[in-house]
Amino acid sequence: FAPSDLESVLASARIRPAVNQVECHPNWNQASLKQWLEARNIQLVAYSPLGNPGLYQDEANAMQSDAVKDIARALGRTPAQVILRWSLQRGNVVIPKSVTPSRIEKNGRVFDFKLSKEQMATLDGLEQRRLANPPIRAGGRRVFDEL
Repeated sequence: FAPSDLESVLASARIRPAVNQVECHPNWNQASLKQWLEARNIQLVAYSPLGNPGLYQDEANAMQSDAVKDIARALGRTPAQVILRWSLQRGNVVIPKSVTPSRIEKNGRVFDFKLSKEQMATLDGLEQRRLANPPIRAGGRRVFDEL
């Protein structure tokens, strides 16, 4: 939910929301929303934390980014592990999806290393664009307003 949606919930809810599940990955890092949520003690839950690599296979997808690949090589990790670690270090809860057992196992191996401040800054600086839920669907119908 956007801050405007959550403001109306916060104004009337007996029980405050504890989490806000939104698309979040290095190409859509939700920096301003994350700051807004933190100020209200609401946890950001990142869905599509890898940026939907099955749909977008170009350079604008962090999984294909030379910067991510360079960091992964330097750490002896996969690009997915680097991206998941980035999200965790930002304090997000992540919900990666895979149907491949080997990827699920590899994606879980993100707690025994850390990214440096420089590596985090590199990932924070990637081009921003929504990947999992593009704002325009088939037929030109608008689905989401940009945050």
